[in-house]
Amino acid sequence: MLKRQLFCFFGLVFFAIGAIILGIFVFPTIHLFCHNEKDYKAKCAQIVHKLWKILVKYLEITNVLKVEYQKEIASIKNKIIVASHPSYVDILILIALVPNSLSIVKKSILNNFIMKNVVKSLYITNDNSVEGFLSQSQAALSEGFNIIIFPTGQRTDKNDDIHIHKGAAKLAILTNTPIVPIKITTSDEFMPKNQSILNIGKHKVVFELKMQEEINVSDFSDENEIALRNKICAIIKEKI
Repeated sequence: MLKRQLFCFFGLVFFAIGAIILGIFVFPTIHLFCHNEKDYKAKCAQIVHKLWKILVKYLEITNVLKVEYQKEIASIKNKIIVASHPSYVDILILIALVPNSLSIVKKSILNNFIMKNVVKSLYITNDNSVEGFLSQSQAALSEGFNIIIFPTGQRTDKNDDIHIHKGAAKLAILTNTPIVPIKITTSDEFMPKNQSILNIGKHKVVFELKMQEEINVSDFSDENEIALRNKICAIIKEKI
């Protein structure tokens, strides 16, 4: 177990150094040579996708974890992805698997020295302003990006009472964008909430990602947004 923790620690160091270099040097340099924000974000998203893919592969080679997923997940395009959220690395795995994806993150991450410049350049913060969140997300979808949302807003475990925030449903109805639910389960705890990030289980942890049936939102409107939220909630509850 100690050996796996060391490999995991080195992976976290790679992640931190990579994020700092991207935010301070790489992204600003790319911005100088891009003619518009769409191209800038597309190039940044491509770089992050490739780097996180390398990191996930490293974690697999060192037996820290293993990722099992349907090949169709890597082909998702211009959709809203909603996923269960059992672990700290869920977003890293999803971005490594699904190209051209942006994620909704907590505004508090902007206080994190390691991640703040990457977040400012590439991600959308949930800053308690529904209008701001919807505007930025709508623009990203119109530019062909996927939007990744963890509708519970935080990591969850099997014993949690699941509450679904309204953002994903509102955005889907506003933009008439299909929702792709993804089930993420783990064979053991791996960086769960309220515990050390080096709590990675006694043995290699298997992450299983399963894409569920796509939700067509054309039958929903602002008046029955709660019904869509309940549908998402039912899927998330069932899959955790």
